[in-house]
Amino acid sequence: MSRARWFRSLRRSVPLPAAACILLNSCEIQRPLTPSLRNASLVAADSAVLQSPPLPEPMPTFGTTLVHDTFGETSLLGLLASYLPMVGTLGDYMTMDPTGGPKGTTALRIDWPRTTSCQDDWSGIEHAVPGAPTEIYVQFSVRYSPGFLFDWVHTGSAPCVGTEKKLFLLWSGDNVSRFIYVMDNLTLAAGSDHEAAIGAPRTQNTGAVMSAAQYGNGTWHRVTFHFKQSSTTTRSDGFFYGWIDGVERWAKPQWASGSVGGWVDLKMPSTFNAGSPANQSEWMSDLTVWKP
Repeated sequence: MSRARWFRSLRRSVPLPAAACILLNSCEIQRPLTPSLRNASLVAADSAVLQSPPLPEPMPTFGTTLVHDTFGETSLLGLLASYLPMVGTLGDYMTMDPTGGPKGTTALRIDWPRTTSCQDDWSGIEHAVPGAPTEIYVQFSVRYSPGFLFDWVHTGSAPCVGTEKKLFLLWSGDNVSRFIYVMDNLTLAAGSDHEAAIGAPRTQNTGAVMSAAQYGNGTWHRVTFHFKQSSTTTRSDGFFYGWIDGVERWAKPQWASGSVGGWVDLKMPSTFNAGSPANQSEWMSDLTVWKP
């Protein structure tokens, strides 16, 4: 049995409490909600996942590798031979840091300049996902300047009021609903545009919550996602799981991706809402995208 199939069978084998069974119209966690229950049970169904034991973090030691880069290139020109650059409003903020990576290795460094124009700013890289698979894993490592400021509004300073910083984006084949990993109002959130539109929770839902202060504390963090698109834009027969530093933080075994057509393009880290409130940096390393 493949590891991905084992993950899903493990979820199916965990019984839900009686109240959750009534709510979900099923005691089998993989079965989609009925339309009449779906919207009314978004928050409660999300919290029902707390009753399931966490899954182990998948590592890129199986399946088919689609994208892999340690960001060990010696020059930015060498890196951009494989990626499209995202050039910020004040120029290109990316450099290769020869000692900035894990254990003193090379890493991609992004130096965000403080800007008071209050316009969205952006930087990073873009890469196609070969073959448009519907089920993939994504893993990367990131660290920030200690005490990194993820938005304007929580600094209490003027003149801007930005509230979020995108961290990772994944585009779908139909270009209807992206997967978004974002720091939103100092809360790590992950999910789809579709979930945001219907008010579904995108915050960490397993009980092991990482704070913005922990995430931006200057140490390396490994982020891993495993998701599968639903069969239609609104049917809850997809799934989404996420880990930070080997700990499961998101678990959505019944997930409506809001998109079809496979996953086709990634961008990271992408947009800083209203620009950066300080001169500060982030580093990226060890990007891998693979499928079962």
